[in-house]
Formats: sequence, structure tokens, C-alpha cells
Amino acid sequence: MKEVIFEACSKESLKDSFESLGLAIPDRPGFLTFSAAVEGEIMGYALLQPSEGNTLVMNYLYIEPIFRDCGVGSSFLVFIKDYVKTKYPSVKLIVRYSSEMNLSKIRHFFQANNCGPEKYAISNYYFTFDTWVNKIIPFCAIDYSTEVTCLEFSELTSKQIEDINTKSAAEEMSKHMNPLNCQYNPSTDIWLFMYDHNSDLIGWCYTSHNNKGLLHIHGVYVFEKYRRNYLGIYSWTATHKWYTSHNIYVRDITFEVEKTDKKLYRFYKTIYGDWLSKDIDYYVREV
Repeated sequence: MKEVIFEACSKESLKDSFESLGLAIPDRPGFLTFSAAVEGEIMGYALLQPSEGNTLVMNYLYIEPIFRDCGVGSSFLVFIKDYVKTKYPSVKLIVRYSSEMNLSKIRHFFQANNCGPEKYAISNYYFTFDTWVNKIIPFCAIDYSTEVTCLEFSELTSKQIEDINTKSAAEEMSKHMNPLNCQYNPSTDIWLFMYDHNSDLIGWCYTSHNNKGLLHIHGVYVFEKYRRNYLGIYSWTATHKWYTSHNIYVRDITFEVEKTDKKLYRFYKTIYGDWLSKDIDYYVREV
């Protein structure tokens, strides 16, 4: 077999490889990309995403089928582990994979490479944009548009941004739930903040989209005093209105659900369960 060259590479060098699989590399800082090549031709790649808790998450580890079952994937994994250990000695590396994949083969691969035990991480719910517009929004027929004002992130004043941080801290919110702690990309991210008739902050919905028409809802948060009034559901309606009014193409919608949170899981399953096109479970292992 010809020599396989492993290296850390630029996101741009892998753009075509990802697009051939219908994927896009997120345009955010901090991502690490790796390639495996034979005679200059890329035949494998990996993508590591920074996460909270000083962690890197390997969301993609791909080897062309013709090069599988001959040790290339294992050697590639060792290269990535050694690279992270050398460059980022205090960072924990984990791998993330889904029930949509060949789980038995993936589990065998990571077990054979002495990775940690598998743990359930989270689930992704998918439905089409047409389902959202024609079934879910009418089912959740709530309209607070006369009482609630929605502002996009770029419209916030410095005082409003300060207020978001203050209220988030007061509720002892985990860091990742405050969108202002995330990297904001104006070309892909839409963050809507809801205010009542007194200009008091109610909550927010933050999302991102790509050029394939996929809208991902990262999080919805409503402050304690405003809950039990369906304002969380209304934030989805407000997001829909924002996207359609700005002529942004959306084909599919996805959001994450932690099934171990029984109360939240029942809530989403009750509202959206009949209309899901996909229900994908994700698992993680320490590498």
C-alpha cells in the first residue's frame, strides 16, 4: 500500500471533500481540520470542534471506503490524538457519533482503539420547514406580536447587551446558555431577543443556517417569571417570521433534545413528536 500522509490542514483545503458529502465546515474560529492523503489526493479527513469545559469534539472522522479495514483509520486517529496532546496538553478530546451511522462498526472501531466507554449525549429532532409552517405553528396557535418586540442581535444597544449578561448571571445560567458567550457569525447566525411592552427582556431564541437550507435551533430560553405562558413556543413563530421576511431559504429544521431530561423530552415529544422526519441519538467517548 502506498504511503498515507497525515497532517493538520486548513479548512479551505477540505471544502470540496465536505461538499461532496453534502456537508459544510462551520465558518467559526477554533475548529481544527486534518487530512489523510495518498500521492496528494485526499482520502480521509477529520474535523474537531471546540466545546465548553476545555474540550475538543471530533464530529467527523472519514476514510474513503477503498482504504478502510487496513489500519488507515486507526493510524489517522493516533495522529490526531498525538497532535492534540502535543499542541493542547490540557484539552480533553472526545468523539461524537450518531444512531444514524453504522453503530456496531463504529463501536467496534473505537473499542479496538482503546477509547473510553460510550455515553449517551443528546438527540437531534428534524422536521421540514413546510411541516413547521403548515402544522406546528397552527397547532401552537399563539401570537404575542402585539405584546412582544423581537430584536435581532445586531439591533441590540450596548445597554441591552449589558442587561442580558446581568440577568443571565442572576439566574445562575450555565455559560453555554448565554448566546453572548458564543462566537457570533453575522452571515449564518440569527439571534432573536424578546422584550415585553415595558422593554423588559423576556428571553431569546438563537439559531444558525447554512446554504443547504438547514436551520438549526441552538437554544430557546425564557426567564423564570415569564414561563408557563408559551413564550418559548412563540419564539419559534417569531423566528419563522424573521426568516421569511428576510427571504432566507429554509428546507429543514433541527434542534437538540436531551432525553435524559424527562420533563423537557415529554414537552417536545408532545408538541412535535407526530411530525418528526428524523430522531437521531448521539453518543460520545473520550479518545
